[in-house]
Amino acid sequence: MKLMLNTIYTKFKEICFLCGNSYKTDTVKIDVYDDDGNNLGSMCYQCFDAKKDGVKKRMGNYALYLRKKSEWLETQAKKDFDFPSKKDYIATGLEEIDVMENEIPPVIA
Repeated sequence: MKLMLNTIYTKFKEICFLCGNSYKTDTVKIDVYDDDGNNLGSMCYQCFDAKKDGVKKRMGNYALYLRKKSEWLETQAKKDFDFPSKKDYIATGLEEIDVMENEIPPVIA
C-alpha cells in the first residue's frame, strides 16, 4: 500500500477506503494506491492520525464489517423480493432521482 498526499482546492465528501467512514476533505486529500499504482480510494484524516498500528486496527474492523455485509448480501441475492417498477415510482408524484448526481463511485472496480 502506498499513500500520496494531494493538495486540493475544492472540499467534498469522501468515503475512506481503509475504514469506511464518511468525511469531508480539507486542503489535502490522501489517496491510497496498491503496489501496481492503482488508486483504490482515499484515506480519512482519522486513519492518517491513527498512525500505522491504529490504522491497521481500523482496517481490520472495517474488513470484518465488510465480510458480514457481504454474507448478508449473498443471502439476500438468493431470495426473491418485491421491487417497485419505475411506473410505481412515478405514481408517487416524486421527481426522478438524478442517478449521476447521487452516485458514489465503487471502491473496487
